[in-house]
Amino acid sequence: MSNLLNYINKQEDTGFPLLNSQNRLIIFGSVISSMLIVATAWFVINNTQQTILESYRNFGNMLAQTFSIEASEFIVNYNDKASRDKFISHVENIVTNSEDIASISYMDAAGKVLYSSDLAGFSAADNTSRSIRVSLPLTIENAHGKQVVGSIQLGLTGHTMNIVGKATRNLMIVVFTIAWMLSIAAVFINTMLIIRQIKLLSEGVKKISSGEFGYKIKTRDLWGDFKRLFEAFNNMSMKLRRYEEKNIDQLTYERNKFEAVLMSIANGVIVCDRTDTVVLINNAALDMLAVKAQEFVSTKISDFYDTNGELCFAAKVKEFKDTPYEGNKAQNLECRIRIDGKVLKTIISPLFTMYNEYLGYVIVLHDITREAEVERMKNSFISNVSHELRTPVTVIRSYIDTLYNYEQEFDEKTKREFISVIDQESARLNKMVNDILDFSRLEEPGINIEKCLCDIPPILEMSVNSM
Repeated sequence: MSNLLNYINKQEDTGFPLLNSQNRLIIFGSVISSMLIVATAWFVINNTQQTILESYRNFGNMLAQTFSIEASEFIVNYNDKASRDKFISHVENIVTNSEDIASISYMDAAGKVLYSSDLAGFSAADNTSRSIRVSLPLTIENAHGKQVVGSIQLGLTGHTMNIVGKATRNLMIVVFTIAWMLSIAAVFINTMLIIRQIKLLSEGVKKISSGEFGYKIKTRDLWGDFKRLFEAFNNMSMKLRRYEEKNIDQLTYERNKFEAVLMSIANGVIVCDRTDTVVLINNAALDMLAVKAQEFVSTKISDFYDTNGELCFAAKVKEFKDTPYEGNKAQNLECRIRIDGKVLKTIISPLFTMYNEYLGYVIVLHDITREAEVERMKNSFISNVSHELRTPVTVIRSYIDTLYNYEQEFDEKTKREFISVIDQESARLNKMVNDILDFSRLEEPGINIEKCLCDIPPILEMSVNSM
């Protein structure tokens, strides 16, 4: 079926209609039948001409035998002038009145010509392809048996043979011409019927190839192998129709199930084909990108930009597509994309069929805006705390070192002031440690940050006293 479709498409693409093939088939059949008929006609006519020639030779032998009966007496009584003249007159009368006898010659036993009727004329006739010469011995019965007394040579013009041969040849030519015309007509009619059936089959194949399963070819006017072929084609078409209906239902069910699973995923999912066109997007991705499905599907993912007019995916998609891969072993591309203040963790993965054919890629989006903010706050807090921790530790160490080395030089009031500062700095250090511990809990779910107002002067006074 595929070969027939390729042949039909080739005929259409080259601009030559199917009629050319029809003409070639008719010409081929006509040439073959003509060659067979011509060969048969030549063989039959040639055999017939040979049979006529052989029959004419037999006719000449019969005439020669008839003349030899009278000629034997002529040879014996050759010296009798009256008898000789009478015989010669009889022979010349026969030659003159016969269109088939060209000449008659009589010779004695020594080969001497005793009589010849118009030898020159016979020689001219002998040069034609149809002239025949017949020679027989002349014998007589005596006491010693048969004795050869001479010979007779009979020259035939072939007149009757030519008439019969020509009539026979013309009749055969007419018969074979009629047979040739009938064979050409049979070839033409048969070719037209075959071409018509082939056109019906090609039309059915085109219908099937275009997806019109269930198409049937009418078999009412068909017969033989073509009818059985078309019945098998119709049976195949109906089976394809049932198979298609079954597959469509199954594919629809599987697609709906796949879309239901995809839509229920918490992370955003965008499926793109090899041309970067968005094929499918779930609800989570629509919410993250703040777009509508009908506006986003069938557009280029690389052309998507946020409210600030910045292309969000173009650079990362280009980086992903520029990454070399081998078979279906391509590495996923993980990155972060900022869209209208949101931070989206993005994973771009290629899509392959079971035969390693590249189909496109899928983009998985995860909103990590809160995690990114917590991470930023943590890094800022740790940077500040690392500096702030040095202050109380330095103060405590300084005061303790002073008391340890110069205790006798201070009175009780000063000592108590030093101890009070050490106590305040210790409390401050303890508060910082507690803040660090509390800050580590920000990553836990269900934790909300509450901001409140505080009095600045006590904080400044504590900072001055700690110096």
